[in-house]
Amino acid sequence: MIKVIPILLIFGSFVEPQKVINLNTFGGKIKSEIDATGPYSLYLSASSDSMSRLSQIFIETSNNQQISLYQLKMNKMHRSSGFLQPFRVVKSASIVSNLTDTDMKFLTGFLYVTTRKQMNDNSFYVFDVDQEQIVNLDETKPDNCTVVFLNSNASMTPVHSTTITNWVQSENSSVFIYQGFPHNGEPKSYSQIFSNPVSTTEKMKFFLYIEPFSISLPVFYMRIHKGIQFTINPQYLNINGTTTSFPTTTGFYMKPFNRSEDKTVINIVTVNSLVPEVTTSLTGTNVGFFFMLKWSSSVFFSDDWISIKRHFRICGF
Repeated sequence: MIKVIPILLIFGSFVEPQKVINLNTFGGKIKSEIDATGPYSLYLSASSDSMSRLSQIFIETSNNQQISLYQLKMNKMHRSSGFLQPFRVVKSASIVSNLTDTDMKFLTGFLYVTTRKQMNDNSFYVFDVDQEQIVNLDETKPDNCTVVFLNSNASMTPVHSTTITNWVQSENSSVFIYQGFPHNGEPKSYSQIFSNPVSTTEKMKFFLYIEPFSISLPVFYMRIHKGIQFTINPQYLNINGTTTSFPTTTGFYMKPFNRSEDKTVINIVTVNSLVPEVTTSLTGTNVGFFFMLKWSSSVFFSDDWISIKRHFRICGF
């Protein structure tokens, strides 16, 4: 007689908890569990929310830790920096608020929940774009870093705008900027909204000079190899009518969402030469779309040895 032994195979999937959760989705006067399974790290961006309101909202963990949202917002390496430090959750956490539902609805900040792998990664950094600051990832940091930027500023136009200036990068390094937050694993090829070196029709070209540019996103991140330094500021920079800093340079333009169709003109600085017609000049763009966001990225200019003034136009679409 053959015995049949039933075997139950249970297939499950592990879902990473990473997400962005708007504070105004939590109710007032109740305890609301954060929809994520630990371990993970929590960060908060709430630059437009008052200290008095944030001080009346608390995160309570399953192992009896407690921190107010104002403390979480100010959980930084230095007060003069947006370099956030993680609040680690082992298993689960909840939001407890003394505010009413109406008060909670007025909040504009958000929580950022990481994965377990990111929580344990010493090359993973998070910055709150709540003030002007210098971001310097030098030789003291790992060769390969992931840096997430959070911008909850809803009081500006366009909202969530970040301006990057004073870009300093060595030729043996690389920087890729992506929309949203990073997942475990590598991003899809050519999914970046900007990079240096820049992808051209012939090869990847490194640019020593990067023009100031703005990104209007609540969350974006960089994959950085071999370091970079730049200044970051919670404001919008209108590049229409500006002039490039150098004849050979690159930059980035994102058309703000819901802005009317228009034309953006960038003047290209030129270099005089005794032989202006010998060298061919080059202009070009890499253009892309992402859901409802419209952006034109990797605008690169090369006008060496050209003595006449030209305009480079980026049309709104």
